[in-house]
Amino acid sequence: MFIWDFSAIFAVILILGVGLVLTLWMVYNLSRGQEGADDGVTDYFRHCRYCGYVYLDYHQSNPFRCPRCQSYHD
Repeated sequence: MFIWDFSAIFAVILILGVGLVLTLWMVYNLSRGQEGADDGVTDYFRHCRYCGYVYLDYHQSNPFRCPRCQSYHD
């Protein structure tokens, strides 16, 4: 027969708590599906034709200017 002392009860409660947290985290992430916070981020990526620098342009103005080589693009 298993003897239930304080350390055994603590270990069981800890294992169940961690299992519950991991299960809730997995359910939350799986319920979000493919949509997420980074859906619109790819609209802000710009690639300089001259120096090859990839950067984020949140202003999205045309013509835009590369922050590294300062060249203009359409």
